[in-house]
Amino acid sequence: MAETHKCTTDTVHYTWHKKHEPILTIDSGDTVVFETREVSDNQFNFYSTTEAISELDWDYVYPLSGPVYINGAEPGDTLAVEILDLKTKHWGWTAVLPGLGLLAEDYPDVYLRTFDLSDGKYIHFSDDIKVPIDPFLGTMGVCPKDGDGTPIMPPGNFGGNLDVRQLTIGTKLYLPVQQAGALFSCGDGHA
Repeated sequence: MAETHKCTTDTVHYTWHKKHEPILTIDSGDTVVFETREVSDNQFNFYSTTEAISELDWDYVYPLSGPVYINGAEPGDTLAVEILDLKTKHWGWTAVLPGLGLLAEDYPDVYLRTFDLSDGKYIHFSDDIKVPIDPFLGTMGVCPKDGDGTPIMPPGNFGGNLDVRQLTIGTKLYLPVQQAGALFSCGDGHA
């Protein structure tokens, strides 16, 4: 009979590694409720300003919840991850980081902006501008075949930092298992 498990933010990891100790062991068909940390791992908060970017420690960016070991999952299998629900916490942020992103040459100046998400329905840019929240997890993946401290970015055939906004409630992500137990992890929540 399928069970529901909870994965808290107590333990995270910042790389893909086959030696990361699983925080849960589940059976195929079980449900896992993941709570994830904010992508800077709390180096920013709702009151942070652009100046906080200069203090950002990149070794603690992309904290992932997991890994979760799936009994019976073996290399060559496919893991189907069905996204049943997603909820944001009460605030979020976005930034322009020098040298990163599609428009890096057009926007060379560093910038940080935080947002109120507390009503769970809208990203509040200002009193008269709000955008509906449509959350997704930016990073979902299994441990890569040669996972030995592999950075979270870039993504690969194991998943990773995909940032696919269409991977939202009601969708499935199929990942090729590359390690025994799959060692699935996720994080990098987007509103």
